[in-house]
Amino acid sequence: MRKSAAMPEGGLHVGRENEEYAFESAVREYFSSHGYSESLLHEFASASELEEFSIDSGRALELENPLNPETAYLHPRIAVKYAVSVAVNIRNFDSVKIFGIAKSFRKRGAGAGIQTIDEHKDFVVAVADKDAKGESGFYNLKGALDGFFDSLGIAEHWYDDSLPRAEKKEERGIFHPHRAAEIRIDGEKIGVIGELHPAILENIKSRARIAVAEIDFDALRKHADAEREFRPIPKYPAVIRDISLIVPSDARVDDVLQVVQDAGGENLSDVDLFDYFEDEKMRKEEKRSLAFHMVFQAENRTLTDAEVEKSIVAIVKALEQNRWEVRK
Repeated sequence: MRKSAAMPEGGLHVGRENEEYAFESAVREYFSSHGYSESLLHEFASASELEEFSIDSGRALELENPLNPETAYLHPRIAVKYAVSVAVNIRNFDSVKIFGIAKSFRKRGAGAGIQTIDEHKDFVVAVADKDAKGESGFYNLKGALDGFFDSLGIAEHWYDDSLPRAEKKEERGIFHPHRAAEIRIDGEKIGVIGELHPAILENIKSRARIAVAEIDFDALRKHADAEREFRPIPKYPAVIRDISLIVPSDARVDDVLQVVQDAGGENLSDVDLFDYFEDEKMRKEEKRSLAFHMVFQAENRTLTDAEVEKSIVAIVKALEQNRWEVRK
């Protein structure tokens, strides 16, 4: 018996979006739309490249049968690959701005007894400009990161360049000792931004100062996801005040923030670093200027000028007790 034709029945299931891939796409879209070129660089290194950047080859994972000496190791710090790319391309262009998402591999353990392999994903941005002093690259990079963090809704980010010397050597060995800073979000270090060390620039024969940002991709995504959490719109208006102060160059930004938050009391709902300044005179005096936005807001009423002023007086007093000069 012949059956009549019929359309097959079945349900369609919409696949769930891969959140990590979606975030990568958002990162690529932002920097591509702001004049940066994505570079896809291989994650291998040669012994000479590790030496140029003063990276201990003992921490790198060596391949048993590399295709050639240039791919003898899995790269322990992929950011240097982007720095080399900038050094090569700046010879032919007035400005180079590249970024990429790639993996680094580090060996944990000593000698032949490898315990674990640390594989992590890095987000790297590297720039250079042939301007008169070569300084614009670093500030352009910092500005790009500020805009990027703002686009993700991450307000609590700042740059902290006060590290113990031992930590500087370990964490920032490729960077200039006085032109590098940790990138922090909500107090957590997620990366480093800085200019390459002059000795390294000489090793790679760079004709310009190169600025690099090296960010832990997973940590960045974690904070971006956290900032997307719903918060109800406040019923009562906020009062915004700015405060600027002079601090010693070794003062940590998060220490200053903590003093402001503790002294501000319950009416201080938010504090953000919005300006950092250090000229040649201040460098000689080992000082720097910091400026903060302070947001005062109550959940159950509109704050009076007297209440806000009382909090500001308490903040100024606490800062001055730490021998930090509040600019008035």
